[in-house]
Amino acid sequence: PPKAATLQVSQEMIFGDKKSLVPTSQASQGPITIEPLRIWLLKNHKKEGYVNIVADRKVSYGVIRLIIATCQDAGFGNVNLAVQPKS
Repeated sequence: PPKAATLQVSQEMIFGDKKSLVPTSQASQGPITIEPLRIWLLKNHKKEGYVNIVADRKVSYGVIRLIIATCQDAGFGNVNLAVQPKS
């Protein structure tokens, strides 16, 4: 959705609208809520509860799961994950 917050996840960093939020390695170590991401979402993006996540295919599912849990904890119930199919 056009009014959604957008997260980009690389092997090194989690970005929110192209702003560095937290290193992926730090996020992977827990706890369940990634606090810098939650704060960013609450401050900047209460946009109808939608978040789009675009992630590098090499990022572990565990990290993606923590990001989704953080989005839900911040009140974003509609989380979309963009993936690129294998060719």
